[in-house]
Amino acid sequence: MISELTTEEVIYLVSILSRYVEILKKAGTDRNEIVVCDDDALVYEQMKNIIASYSIVKNENLELTFYQTVEELLHAKHKYDILFLDIRFNNCDIGIDVAKKLRKAGNTSLIILLTSLHSKAIEGYEIGAYRYIVKPIIKEKMYAVLDEAISSIRSNYRVILVKDMYNTVVVKIQQILYIYSNARKRCLVTLDGEIETWEQLKSIYEKLPQEQFAYAQKGFVVNYKMIKKLNKTGVELVNGENVPISRGMKNEFFANYFEFLGK
Repeated sequence: MISELTTEEVIYLVSILSRYVEILKKAGTDRNEIVVCDDDALVYEQMKNIIASYSIVKNENLELTFYQTVEELLHAKHKYDILFLDIRFNNCDIGIDVAKKLRKAGNTSLIILLTSLHSKAIEGYEIGAYRYIVKPIIKEKMYAVLDEAISSIRSNYRVILVKDMYNTVVVKIQQILYIYSNARKRCLVTLDGEIETWEQLKSIYEKLPQEQFAYAQKGFVVNYKMIKKLNKTGVELVNGENVPISRGMKNEFFANYFEFLGK
């Protein structure tokens, strides 16, 4: 009976009910699908508990699916936003090969690798792994990774406005490969084509997330998310183009790049 409760208890119950009302309102409108693929059921239980607590604390609507084998994962039909994928199954390091198959099949989810070795995590960046978590799994690290992953998913819809020769163009930030100066013009090279503008490069750069874009040369800005490989002279982008990094900017460029990868 409510009449038998103290004032403090009533306030507490109201606050809990208010939180669940907010979650219910949000349900179905902004849900993120998460998959965990790990052959260790104990790891899954730990992650399930952490993700459940995260969803309440952060008021996020998260749907969780668990696969204990890579075969289940590869045959999964439903779409998901975030994949936590173990690198090691049955004492074999096959996780990265599985991720490559997923990418080849058109999977665009954020892949977060679970590993016991830092060195194996580095290999994961070749298949576009978003982040890695080194076991044992720590709640605070999981919270931080989920914060960034969900923010990244939502940022896929972020745009900037750029004036071309005749109009104002809406440009999706995640579509930009690089931007460069060509005489008095600037050119934004995107996955959908090129856009020319009279705007100053500095002005365009200031509209972009600074941790994701960096100067590779004077008058040339690269999207870190579009880097596929590192080479001796610079980087190869996802479209196959090679971008050289100037000697004076190389240390800062790569230091910021690895910091970006490690967030």
